[in-house]
Amino acid sequence: GVAKPVTLYIHRSRRTTHPTADAASSSGSNGTLPVKRRREGGFDIKAAKQKIKRVMNENHADFAELLESSLKEIANKLFEAKIITKQVQRSPTYDAIASSFLSMMNLLDSKSDLEKHCVKYLEALSSVGGPIEFAANLLREKWTTALEGALQLEQSVKRVRDSMNLRVNMDINPSNPLSNYRSKVPMERL
Repeated sequence: GVAKPVTLYIHRSRRTTHPTADAASSSGSNGTLPVKRRREGGFDIKAAKQKIKRVMNENHADFAELLESSLKEIANKLFEAKIITKQVQRSPTYDAIASSFLSMMNLLDSKSDLEKHCVKYLEALSSVGGPIEFAANLLREKWTTALEGALQLEQSVKRVRDSMNLRVNMDINPSNPLSNYRSKVPMERL
């Protein structure tokens, strides 16, 4: 026969599926089931993601204009960091890059994963250098402010910049015994 609604509700509440899957498949008269916010030691990941998205949206036009001149190089760095797909790398637009970053972010469910994802994005942007590095630092500051310092973003970007400077100095410094510098071009021309 047909199950009584009360019985169906009891069995449904014992299922161990993810709350958003339950909410999406709910066909009850009251709409959707409530979805709990994921908190990790007082950190509300859903709110953090919303703040990151808000900063991206509020600064969309400025960042899009600034990054426009270096989209191919940015796309190459972000592809290496596994933030964008090969398709986005081939035909990069700021919207496609931002969308890839945010889509991947939506899949994350821990503070440490969110932090790593944001840092990886900032590091890839910073590694392009010039105005793009400036944009990455500005984005880091805006995220840090919006999140009230809840994510550790600053140290990693600085660490990448410092290691890049060290690598550049080692590659072109002929007095360094570890240098791979073999060019006959005078140093002043570099």
